Amino acid sequence: QLEQVGGNWRLRFRRVLPHAPEKVWRAITEPEHLEAWFPTTIEGERTSGAALRFAHRTRDLPVMEGEMIACEPNSLLEFNHGPDYT
Repeated sequence: QLEQVGGNWRLRFRRVLPHAPEKVWRAITEPEHLEAWFPTTIEGERTSGAALRFAHRTRDLPVMEGEMIACEPNSLLEFNHGPDYT
């Protein structure tokens, strides 16, 4: 789903996967699982409102700042990142 919120765009993905919610949650939140598919490391707490830092593992690109918007274990993960995340 793509929608405009204020002056920014929001892209939202909703997926139904054939795995237990706990397994999917580990894949999208734990560093040892993220490195298999996500291009950056994510530093910061997995709690709503936490500051995040995204650093590319294989490319020499600037670190991006972000914020954890919502974090509800096993059901919802929402964050912003990049130069225009606010």
